[in-house]
Amino acid sequence: MNSYWQEFSSVTKFSVVAFFISGFLGFFSMGALGMLLHYPISFITKPFFGTMNTWSGDWLWHSAVWVGILWSFGFMLAALVFHYLSRYNLNFLIVCLLYLTILWLWALSLWLLFLSLKK
Repeated sequence: MNSYWQEFSSVTKFSVVAFFISGFLGFFSMGALGMLLHYPISFITKPFFGTMNTWSGDWLWHSAVWVGILWSFGFMLAALVFHYLSRYNLNFLIVCLLYLTILWLWALSLWLLFLSLKK
């Protein structure tokens, strides 16, 4: 098992560990991670869905918990993209910025999905 783990790149190892940690935090933070993930994307959702302070209802807590849990899969998606782009010998900084952009877009996609399903 240890030799199998050593075959992965450091970014893939980081992504696997981050997947499990963020999934754990997404569930056991009781929605705090999901609400924290809303702050970086709030300037996009605010014109369409209002601010977080105007939201109310039973859907909110469930959405925040699910966004926190499902966001962990963004690390796997970003690791796959990083793996395939590393073949093209792109600048490491560019690929890392793309990694972060994928995580941000994944959080945006999840919140837009849950906000559009709130009714």
